[in-house]
Amino acid sequence: MPAGKPRKPTPTAANPAGLADSPNPVVPPSPFILNSVEGPAAATDAANPVVLLSGGNPQIAKADGDAPVQAYIAAMPGWKSDLGRRLDALIVHNAPAVRKAVRWNSPWYGIAGQGWFLSYHVFARYVKVTFL
Repeated sequence: MPAGKPRKPTPTAANPAGLADSPNPVVPPSPFILNSVEGPAAATDAANPVVLLSGGNPQIAKADGDAPVQAYIAAMPGWKSDLGRRLDALIVHNAPAVRKAVRWNSPWYGIAGQGWFLSYHVFARYVKVTFL
């Protein structure tokens, strides 16, 4: 193929139009933007899909309370969402008066007046649990 001539997209079964649907024909559309969120946050986030940052960490706005933490857990990809639900259940079982929040795209758990004691963050192949 001559150097100055652009390549035509190659259609496949998964992408019959080739890469022509992408704004940049060299880079395919990002697989990190979810179309919807399953779970408790589905009703509120259907219009605003959750973006997964590098490594698959959900981008959830800074907020206090159980709802943003549950939205974060619901948006965690694959097996990590199950792990997030189990961690949340363990924390609530052992600290019923727990205070929850999302900070820096991570759920945080604490006791009012005593500070935060745990946070976790999603990465591509693992979930980092931090005891504070």
